[in-house]
Amino acid sequence: MSAPILPVVTKASSKILQKSLKRTNSSYQLAYFNFHGRAESIRYLLAYAGVPWKEIVFGHPTDAEWKRNRPKTPYKCLPVLYETAESGAELEFSEVSPIERYLARQFRIHGADRWARFQVEQAVSSIDNCQVLYHYKVLLSNWPSNSDSHGKRAQKRERRAEEANRFYEMGLKNFVDIHEARLKDNGGGSGYYVGRKTTLADLRATLLIDRLLLLRPEGANPVPLSKEKTPNLWKVRESVHQIPAISQWRESARYQELDTLTKKYFGMTDGVTEFKI
Repeated sequence: MSAPILPVVTKASSKILQKSLKRTNSSYQLAYFNFHGRAESIRYLLAYAGVPWKEIVFGHPTDAEWKRNRPKTPYKCLPVLYETAESGAELEFSEVSPIERYLARQFRIHGADRWARFQVEQAVSSIDNCQVLYHYKVLLSNWPSNSDSHGKRAQKRERRAEEANRFYEMGLKNFVDIHEARLKDNGGGSGYYVGRKTTLADLRATLLIDRLLLLRPEGANPVPLSKEKTPNLWKVRESVHQIPAISQWRESARYQELDTLTKKYFGMTDGVTEFKI
């Protein structure tokens, strides 16, 4: 695999760059590591929109190539999105939430008006809080290491499963109760967070459910998310999965590879890793 190369960003006034963004025939490059992680929602948005895009892949956060390129990024972190405008200008976007909002506006799934946009953004914020809680309470706690003995690794797996069960019973239950009620209020569980159209909130909720199912620790209880237990959230997930562009992305070899690499990265397979986000 050739070394990843970051694009050369256009240096120009805000007025000129803003003019470049008024055109719609853009292509994109997404720089991130070789697993789902924080770039997952951005990949979903690009796939949803059907725009031309490709990846600039760094192996992992301790990768020598990433360390070499890190100073070139706006906030010294990934993901970074590069947009090549129709004019040829190369624009650079950093930090997940701003990138999500920018693309959601570009692809018209950010809400039809200011009130709808607020509804979308507050749902996304709540979803993100739940995802961050799982990340720190479950995934990062008792992270397996290559230097662990067999016995210590087993202890960590057991404690991680206990943390997951605690999360299911408390943090996730609270999230489910709130979001099931909110979704029921929107047309009796129509499969959408806001109105009758797909928005960023629907994509983010679907990704949260998919990740909790993918990254269930060994020995933990079944994730309490299903058509029977959480019908309104499940309807959102089904609606998103049925979008042709999303379905095609999920069925792609690259998506399946990212699933496998994500499980490996977080120590959910026989192989372990010492790399952390």
